[in-house]
Amino acid sequence: MLKKLSILLVLLVAGLLAVEQAYTSSSGAPAGHTGAPNEGNCTSCHGGSPLNSGNATRTLVFNGNASLTSYVPGQTYTAVYTASNPTTTVFGFQMIAKNATGANVGTFVISNPNQTQVSSGYLQQTFSGSQASTPGTKSWSFSWTAPAAGSGTVSFYVATNITNGNSGTSGDQIYTNVFTLTETVAATSITAATIPATAYCVGATVQVSYNATGTFNSGNVFTAQLSNASGSFASPVSIGTSTTGGNITANIPTGSAAGSGYKIRVIASNPATTGLESSAFNISVPAATPSITYNGRTLSSSGSGPFVWFFNGNPISGATAATYVPTQVGSYTVGIENNGCSPSISTGFTVSGIISSLQQPTTPAVCESTNLLRGFNTLGNFDANNVFTLILISATGLETPLLTTIPNSSSLVASLPAGVTGTGFRYRLEASSPLAISAVSDPFNIIPTPATASITLNGLTLTSSVSSGNLWYRNGQAISGADQQTYLVTENGSYYVRYSQNNCQSAPSNSIVITNVSVAENANPAFRIYPNPAHEQLQIAVPEAGELLLRDLQGRLLLQQRFEAGDHQLMLSSFAAGLYVLVWEDSKGSSVRRFVKQ
Repeated sequence: MLKKLSILLVLLVAGLLAVEQAYTSSSGAPAGHTGAPNEGNCTSCHGGSPLNSGNATRTLVFNGNASLTSYVPGQTYTAVYTASNPTTTVFGFQMIAKNATGANVGTFVISNPNQTQVSSGYLQQTFSGSQASTPGTKSWSFSWTAPAAGSGTVSFYVATNITNGNSGTSGDQIYTNVFTLTETVAATSITAATIPATAYCVGATVQVSYNATGTFNSGNVFTAQLSNASGSFASPVSIGTSTTGGNITANIPTGSAAGSGYKIRVIASNPATTGLESSAFNISVPAATPSITYNGRTLSSSGSGPFVWFFNGNPISGATAATYVPTQVGSYTVGIENNGCSPSISTGFTVSGIISSLQQPTTPAVCESTNLLRGFNTLGNFDANNVFTLILISATGLETPLLTTIPNSSSLVASLPAGVTGTGFRYRLEASSPLAISAVSDPFNIIPTPATASITLNGLTLTSSVSSGNLWYRNGQAISGADQQTYLVTENGSYYVRYSQNNCQSAPSNSIVITNVSVAENANPAFRIYPNPAHEQLQIAVPEAGELLLRDLQGRLLLQQRFEAGDHQLMLSSFAAGLYVLVWEDSKGSSVRRFVKQ
């Protein structure tokens, strides 16, 4: 019987302990027992000393600061709730945060789920969290995120159970507390504005970035402001707005003056807050619109660069100089860039005709008064009344028109003027309608015409006053191969000579008319030759002493020998086959015989 009573007693104690710990178990106490308005407290289940009659202490500390009495909306705080009683080892609590209207506000955040839990919005201990590690004090850590702005003062209602450890609901001490935090508005601030570039053109779009901290009221507007060129905000200019923080799309006013000291700042309207200034940056204004002139060869822009040229509206790669030589017919425009400003584009200029190429000098030197034959190519259309003119340019820049030709020509022949000689001459071609000018040719020299030679006659032999470079003419026609200083006349006619010097030919010499050449070759019948044709030797019979001259058909003297009267032999082995001329001169005159050497 005693054994059964002992077992029953053990079971009863265990049951009582379970009942007490049921209010501090992981399931927690029933919600709504914090002592908040319209709520009960733990005395509804636990009996003992009157409410708040014991000597236990309770503290609620935020962010480790026991003096903290206010919160910033939206900010998260770390919190520690502590209950103390010298002999107690089992503690329990339940907490709720409410504003003046009785609404639950803020959010409890569990930092140690082994110690605390949230149930139906109420923060309370878990089963493990009810046990103090050492008798007398128990603390619970958690976080709380403050509500949005305008929630007002927050009251933390807490009911605390400090048990007597008798494993029952009697004899416990129940305490209720209210801890308050008033709402405060964090000081607002705006960081220095930042922009992505250091130079802008008037009218340009600027992305202004900034950070705004603190609480800004409903209806607040952020405005980007531009200083003057010296960086002063005495009379700022609004250049963009936004109702959300972080970025404003702004525009540089078109009337802004050029300068390098401009700054931007951001201000807020509610509450009024002035942000810090950006770094200084440059504002440029577009360059004046240029104009185009054309001299038939080169397009030229007014103003100073850098330039950008366009053909039919498309930019020409690499064309950044003040001048441009067009290579196609069409419309050309030019713009001037200025520190990031889009170029101001000129009025279009139409190039209708181009001389695209002109034949270069074929030799480094030409002769005075000779002709220049030059071919050329064109692009586009030239008018019916257009003429092309070849212009000779001296080394000193003196220009002399040489010749004009009709529009559909592709080549021309121009005579160099007499008396114009020297080095460094050039030429170019010009068209009149439309105006077009070719590139200037490479340099060349003009060589003076050699002095005129004179000729004399001795018997049937013509002699030039110039020792070399001669060319003999008969009746105005050059005699093939007759290029020696002398020439043996074999036919009647009018003879003169010209000679070459530095590849230039002199004017014709004086003329000598010869009429006494015997066509029948019988001026002196006693002068005989045989056989004819001959092979190795030629027999010659002469009537008296005289002189024999042997020439080829070009008049070159091959042999000159004096013979006495009688028969003689002339050896021919050293002569090439062909027709030769023998001239015998004695007291009776000259006789000519032709023979063939086989």
